[in-house]
Amino acid sequence: MNDRSGYTLMEIIVVIAIVSVVSSVAMDNAGSFFSGQRVQSEALTFIQDIRAARYSALANQMFHRVIFSTDFLSYRVQTYDNGGATVVANMNDAKTNFASAVWTSVIDSDSREFDPEVAVAVPADMSVIFMRPDGLLVGTPKDDGEPIPDYIATFTYGNSAVAVNINAIGVAASREYYEE
Repeated sequence: MNDRSGYTLMEIIVVIAIVSVVSSVAMDNAGSFFSGQRVQSEALTFIQDIRAARYSALANQMFHRVIFSTDFLSYRVQTYDNGGATVVANMNDAKTNFASAVWTSVIDSDSREFDPEVAVAVPADMSVIFMRPDGLLVGTPKDDGEPIPDYIATFTYGNSAVAVNINAIGVAASREYYEE
């Protein structure tokens, strides 16, 4: 009679192989989950800032803007604050000056930087969006400013992405998708 107790080398190798296959599948799914959360968080912050600027423009009856830095790595959400004047005096300054003194921040920081790990694709002609006092998103800070066209801003990280549709009435929709 053989009183052998323990496991053979072959049994141990098989168990290790099974555990490694199961853990690699689980880690892959966890990575997709976390990349999806990171992208979604960045897109939702951007959506909330656009909406905050629009609602503040309606509430305060002042022009607001979302202006992107020239490298599109950050943006500012600001209100026009020129000593009580409601008509924007300097159009060029309003459209191009990221650090203008007559525009003050309406969010919790002076500017909001995008997560450096999340790639953000914003159309080049969307460098600044103005919110009129009636809440319409326009290309120029004038009462008769033309409504902006539909823009798509895309946030990607890993194989997760969120597309945000911005139009004249605000953020129309956001769509989350995963690349395989």
